[in-house]
Amino acid sequence: MSEFSVDFIGIGAEKAATDWIAACLREHPEVCFAKRKELAFFCEYDQHLLNARCRRYERGLSWYRAQFGPCHDGGVRGEYTPTYLYGWEVAERIHRDFPAVKLIVSLRDPVRRAFSQYLHDKSIGLIRQISFERALDQHLSYLEKGKYFKYLSYYFDLFPAEQILVLLAEDIRANRPAAV
Repeated sequence: MSEFSVDFIGIGAEKAATDWIAACLREHPEVCFAKRKELAFFCEYDQHLLNARCRRYERGLSWYRAQFGPCHDGGVRGEYTPTYLYGWEVAERIHRDFPAVKLIVSLRDPVRRAFSQYLHDKSIGLIRQISFERALDQHLSYLEKGKYFKYLSYYFDLFPAEQILVLLAEDIRANRPAAV
């Protein structure tokens, strides 16, 4: 049995066209995508709740490997977990386990990203019927998650720039065929 590796990992950002990117990757005949999006394997904390421990990494690479189906010869294996962007320990773990992996990050105007997260959280009942302005005061992560320089620096400190593909959700929306 050959050594397990992944060729790409999508690291973020939340509410920045990551579902669309993951769907495109999953549909590509040469991509062996994880069985589901958002494995959150490398996270120390659940990045949605920010205070709940996420113990998947403790399960080891054998657990991670089991999250992928078989990959044909020449296939490219990968996954996409948008919350990977926000944890320094995530960058370190990915680098330790897969130093040659290619990273994909999609960013979005931080205000639009925050508003989209607010709408999403309302729709799934995570927040009550409060205004966006009040939600910004009560949920600091809405603005914090738009501080892309802070979070991308974790990755650029560990990985060569050639291994990091940065996309902009606004560019994807303006010209989807060019994005794929």
